[in-house]
Amino acid sequence: MTSIRDYRRLGRPIVIVTAGILIALTWIGARSAIQSHHAASQARAEAAVVNEALVFESQVRRQLLAIDQYASCCTIQSADLARYL
Repeated sequence: MTSIRDYRRLGRPIVIVTAGILIALTWIGARSAIQSHHAASQARAEAAVVNEALVFESQVRRQLLAIDQYASCCTIQSADLARYL
């Protein structure tokens, strides 16, 4: 027959093992949450960089178009001026 002392003797190791398992599960859960947060942050950063690149491309395109229009205008004015000379 098992006595109360046997249960008490087994009780401490069971509590220690259970606490160790709970600590390990907590660490695993925390690590998973950190990885998810990191992945989401990285995706937001990549999206922001892509948006900035698109804005930069649009600005460069507008500036090149303005330079081209100015150059065309100067060429036309030079041709008109040469005609009168």
